[in-house]
Amino acid sequence: MTSSAPAVGRIAFVDTELSASPVCRHGPTLLLQDVDTNGRYYCCSSCRKRKDCDFHMTEEEWIVTQSKPKLMAKYRRRVSHLMATESEKYFYDKRVKQLERMEFCRNCSLIISTTDSLSDHKTHELMCGISGRQLRRPTKLMNSLTDNRFCAQYLFSKQTIRTHELMCGISGRQLRRPTKLMNSLTDNRFCAQYLFSKQTIRVLMNEILVKNQFSRVVCIGCPSLHEYIDCHKNALNMKSLLLDIDCRYKQFYSPKKYLKYNLFNNYFFGGVKDEKTFRRFIANSVKEPIVVLIDPPFGGLIDPMAKTIDKISEIWRKYHQISDESIKIPVLLFFPYFNEHRIKTTIPVLSMSDFMVDYENHRKFKATDSGRKFGSPVRIFTNIKLSSIVLPETDGYYYCDYCEKYISENNKHCFECNDCTARDGKPYNHCYQCKRCVKNTWNHCNRCGYCHLIQHSCTRHPFEDKSEIIVNKKRKH
Repeated sequence: MTSSAPAVGRIAFVDTELSASPVCRHGPTLLLQDVDTNGRYYCCSSCRKRKDCDFHMTEEEWIVTQSKPKLMAKYRRRVSHLMATESEKYFYDKRVKQLERMEFCRNCSLIISTTDSLSDHKTHELMCGISGRQLRRPTKLMNSLTDNRFCAQYLFSKQTIRTHELMCGISGRQLRRPTKLMNSLTDNRFCAQYLFSKQTIRVLMNEILVKNQFSRVVCIGCPSLHEYIDCHKNALNMKSLLLDIDCRYKQFYSPKKYLKYNLFNNYFFGGVKDEKTFRRFIANSVKEPIVVLIDPPFGGLIDPMAKTIDKISEIWRKYHQISDESIKIPVLLFFPYFNEHRIKTTIPVLSMSDFMVDYENHRKFKATDSGRKFGSPVRIFTNIKLSSIVLPETDGYYYCDYCEKYISENNKHCFECNDCTARDGKPYNHCYQCKRCVKNTWNHCNRCGYCHLIQHSCTRHPFEDKSEIIVNKKRKH
């Protein structure tokens, strides 16, 4: 029934059937095992800390709950209440109701009808004259607005914000780009909403999606790319579906373009209806090639993501009548290079490209003076042939004839390792004693028998996989 994945720090992911797991407000929970005590417990798949989602249940408690009808009835009532949160229901009702007049407050990311109390918005500038019918057709709505006032943060905070940043005179063109209007959610523990830079979007579109003739794109946590495709869909002849846990996008996109979704448990918050929408989008890829782009929070567990990719690939293989389970749907996964060993162990079909993925609203992961010296550590892991991903030579990338892929300017082919070995943007040198390439700031230490920095302690092995520790030592349940 269950099988334990390799341990990540102190915590191991236990692969179980999620339909048999208890549910929190973010969908089915994950079963984790404490490596030190061997205790197993269920916790939220999305939130790393209990203050973000307080669900916690031991495996024994869940077994007892299932065996007692009264406890199970109480559990079901609690789940029903959790899954119908007021904020999301409010979003949905305001979008579909036929109201004569509606207003939008940017500081609250909230649609307001004239029948609602405006006491919390006395100091806000409001966008007026929007009907429910218009909100279901954002492209027509955007062209029809001439005098708009926009006023975005209340939805994800329980306390009223008194001093709000106001934007006035919003055009229809701006309304088609919600990532530029709404405040990004940059909580690394739950919803790390960092947006691709213009350079990254240009390379993804021109060098990968267009050149590989993909006409259907599933954007999981990539709102800026989905936004770009949606704004240029006619010129690109491309369709995009956004799957994201941020329910604010319900106001800007129809159910055919946006579905609220949890990557880590493959859960659609809209239930069977959203699942059917997703399956239809995949089904049409028989005639129109499809690719899945995944930009997850980097603090998330890799094993559940791998399971989700397997589930999506299973649906894709069914419509394409492919029986070989080793073949997966084309995927682009964005993750830091230091997780390469972990990712390739969990999802062996993925290979890492040297392209440095920049984010416009991240303090370090961007190609500016305030960013990291050797560029962003985020790379693309994909099962698309790396030789088909042409990286811009103007940015220092060049083609390696031996590896048959584009590499960064500081990366050099090592004939001893038979690979372009640099991963972090720094040049590497081959150590003949260690029989591997190491950073050029490292020297071989004869005392411990390995390469280290010049100032080092000989007590720790330098090549142990640190990516196995970075995620869940901080996860407290």
